[in-house]
Amino acid sequence: MKYPLLLILAFCYACQPVQPPVQTVHTITSPAPNTPANTEPQDSIPCPGKKLENALDTVPTDLYSPKIRGNVCGWWMPKDTITPNGNFVRYLISKDSCCLDYLFLEWGNKHFRNIENLGSLRQFHPRMNPEFIGESKQFIMMEGAASGGVFAIGWNLWLFPLSKDAHSEVYDAICSEAIDFKSLTILRSTDDNNSDNPGLELYNILTKRSKPIKLKNRILHDPPVRAIDSVSITPRKFFLRIETYDENDKIGFETISFANDLK
Repeated sequence: MKYPLLLILAFCYACQPVQPPVQTVHTITSPAPNTPANTEPQDSIPCPGKKLENALDTVPTDLYSPKIRGNVCGWWMPKDTITPNGNFVRYLISKDSCCLDYLFLEWGNKHFRNIENLGSLRQFHPRMNPEFIGESKQFIMMEGAASGGVFAIGWNLWLFPLSKDAHSEVYDAICSEAIDFKSLTILRSTDDNNSDNPGLELYNILTKRSKPIKLKNRILHDPPVRAIDSVSITPRKFFLRIETYDENDKIGFETISFANDLK
């Protein structure tokens, strides 16, 4: 009877359902959100370049004007200005995650104040920051390089209207000497770059009138500013001396001079 009993027990054990193997469950815990309070002093400048850019019309609510205006992370904060006519210019930055790379400019007087986002200028050479150069009854005038390279490919003339809710206007001049602030006439590049029109024109910002600069020979420099030997613009006269190449690729200079009648 011993063996039949063992067979019966073995048969009953085999008929039991198979239990699945025990699985080890690894619980993944989400990290706590990074929400530390911003404890930086208000006169410090956080380093730019670590955050995504936002739309240019973004104006955060935490803008401030830091006291530090020296070399911070390889960038120089421009100095605020009170103009001879009593207008003001203030440079502002933000600690908002949208806008660490951005430079904001506030301008106005006792009657109004405007704030404008100048874009991610904190990523580039500080000479690209607009700085005060003059003013009229209509505008605060500022200028800055159009590039941060060793050789600037152009120069920006910034006009900030002296009226409420206005926005800046930016014009590309060929170089810093190619701007007359009294008549607001500039020498600028154009898209047309052939033998009859070397890609330069005189342009008046107020009247929107222009005059092409026509030369006998070609300009082979790109950008054309590399060919300019000297340039002068006044409310009455325009003068240009520029390097050109004839049909045999012989280098020479041409001089252009005429009355500034674009006013």
